[in-house]
Amino acid sequence: MLTLLALACPPLAVWSSEKRSGPTLVNLALTLLLYVPGVIHAWRIVERRLVAHRYERLWQYLERQALVR
Repeated sequence: MLTLLALACPPLAVWSSEKRSGPTLVNLALTLLLYVPGVIHAWRIVERRLVAHRYERLWQYLERQALVR
């Protein structure tokens, strides 16, 4: 869902995934200057969050199974 939001409104997608003003302001500037760099920046931030969340869940599963200390 955030990936589609990154195409429609890149600054909103960045704010939704980061909840910080710094990356959101950078993305807003990129989007206002040229739309495509703003979309690319938003997509990278959203994907980084999704990948981190995926690996965090995997790590928690492995800890519950006592495979990782």
